[in-house]
Amino acid sequence: MKMNGKLKKFICVLAVIALTAVNLAVLNYALRDEYAYSRYQPFMDHSEDIDVVFIGSSRVVNSVNPMQLWHDYGITSYNFGNSAFGIENSYWSFRLSLRHHIPKIAVLDVFGASRPETDKLQLGLAHNGLDMYPLSLEKVRAVRAIYADPADQLELLFPFSVFHNRWSGLTLASFLPSGKPPVTDTNGFEFFYAREGSVPQPQVQEDETLDLNDPPLGCRYIPEFIDLCRENGITPVLMFIPHEVEPERQREANTARLIAKEKDVVFWDLREDGFFNDLTDSADPNTHLNPIGAAKVTGALGERLSAGADGISAADHRGEAGYERWDTLYDTYRQNLKTAICAEDSYERLLLRLADDGFGAYFLTFHGYEPGPEEQALIDVIPHNYGFESGNEAENPENCDLRVYVYDTETSEELKIFSFRRMTSEDTNLPLNENN
Repeated sequence: MKMNGKLKKFICVLAVIALTAVNLAVLNYALRDEYAYSRYQPFMDHSEDIDVVFIGSSRVVNSVNPMQLWHDYGITSYNFGNSAFGIENSYWSFRLSLRHHIPKIAVLDVFGASRPETDKLQLGLAHNGLDMYPLSLEKVRAVRAIYADPADQLELLFPFSVFHNRWSGLTLASFLPSGKPPVTDTNGFEFFYAREGSVPQPQVQEDETLDLNDPPLGCRYIPEFIDLCRENGITPVLMFIPHEVEPERQREANTARLIAKEKDVVFWDLREDGFFNDLTDSADPNTHLNPIGAAKVTGALGERLSAGADGISAADHRGEAGYERWDTLYDTYRQNLKTAICAEDSYERLLLRLADDGFGAYFLTFHGYEPGPEEQALIDVIPHNYGFESGNEAENPENCDLRVYVYDTETSEELKIFSFRRMTSEDTNLPLNENN
């Protein structure tokens, strides 16, 4: 039987539409934001055994370390934070992730609840939290909910339209997983190796909140997040990461406490734990934490989750069949930390790296060197600090002021010996200048 003309045209149209859709999907894959791929592909590939996700801005990115949670508590988790994300961006990125995996617990940092509707996230940063998700009706809803401009919507839904400048560099490998950049070995966590104190801020009263009669955009999405979790059988938790934050940020925490009470959910205000020390824990003024602060925050969360604080409990899967990949992940993470430590050339960053419980240090001084107060504060928080000793000048051929012996405490291996000199003969404070 011959096919009539109308049916033949109809099939041809369908074929063209299908081929176009496939081509668009392939181009989106090849040209999507590389940071998004690097950061989230491990979640997309292996999300089935993740119990806890942490959601929020870059404060979450730099504060919650899933590898520490695994090693110390056996908790399987992923850091879903993203730079400059408001709660509305975090909500929609998290909502899209539920098409791939439903975690048991979702923890939202409420920093950014005061963001107004007029303060939209820059498109370049929005790609970081959206490009890993394939085009779908839900993704269209997400983009349209945040960005009203059709040009902005087009860019976020079809990344190839903005990354066309990379077309000339495409090869066959660009369309394959092997052609993509390396993925995170920390399940989304990123170290912020810096130390800068904050500007002291006036403290507001606990009853000072954001305007709930006309709540800002970020604040409106907190109840939405709670409802979304409950609709999907997820236990929602709100949290606030400690720092010397401005009064408006303090009102965000106060507002979250009020919402948590009204919605009958747990709110963990980690400021109340009292562990934050601006001198040692702050990476930059009034916002982010460095590795010392991150280790404290992660430890506080691990203690709560493992102890079932406020009825919120995460299982310890260490040694459990089916979770062997987490040991492999941790081994890779540890090896990369060792490599980074051995390549370090900054004394201050070395001290920040030694905040990890898996490393220790012994200090040998020459020329009467004594640590200054800021340096001593960093040394005091090293979990395995084997102390200071004056060295024999005859055993100092490099003529250094300080020698640091770094050890892997898990294997007792000596990783490297560092030698540093003062910047000036009068300077006994950070930083020492060079590693020989």
